[in-house]
Amino acid sequence: MSSSINYAVKKVKTEYLMQISPDILFNYKDINTFFEIAKRIENKFSALGPRFLDVSIKGHKQIQKDLEIGAIDSIHGSCMFINKKKFNEIGGFDKNFFLYFEETDFCKRAQNKGYKAYQINSIKVKAHGQTVLIKNKNEKKKLNNILIWHFIWSKYHFTKKNYGQIISFLIFIPTLTRAMLKFLFYMLINKKEYRYKYKYRFNGLIASIMGRSSSLRP
Repeated sequence: MSSSINYAVKKVKTEYLMQISPDILFNYKDINTFFEIAKRIENKFSALGPRFLDVSIKGHKQIQKDLEIGAIDSIHGSCMFINKKKFNEIGGFDKNFFLYFEETDFCKRAQNKGYKAYQINSIKVKAHGQTVLIKNKNEKKKLNNILIWHFIWSKYHFTKKNYGQIISFLIFIPTLTRAMLKFLFYMLINKKEYRYKYKYRFNGLIASIMGRSSSLRP
């Protein structure tokens, strides 16, 4: 995703750009609101994003519902409104991320340059289905395991960029230990599906700790 967006931005000839995933239901009239907010805050932002409907509070942090607009640590990567000049100034997305945390990293680096991310509650979106629809159950399980691998790889890589290798390793020792123990447990009771899940989680974390690239593919 990160390399694709960086490539696409080079082709953009307008002042602003918008990244939106194909599984997001979005009212394109709301682009006007993005424009208005961007001008109101004089383009001093890393990214603007909408309020997401039907998402878990734990897994998807958002600002309070009663606010019109509010600063947030990171805009969700599935729907981002960005000023091209600021995007290039911040340095674009880190191409080392294949999936997950590239938007978190982008917003974090933007904060270091004095640019905040903002969520606009009047713009509402929701996910509809999946970007990639796989009907074969076995193939779907394989893809889910690859996503598990990339999520933990990216999470560690992001942490290492901000806190260094030693602190990051200490933070992730419990995660590493749990993944290894659960893999062994499900191997003993012959639960193949869960065994593979934690095998991929363990291997993805080890790969990131060892500094290997985010290279796992279907």
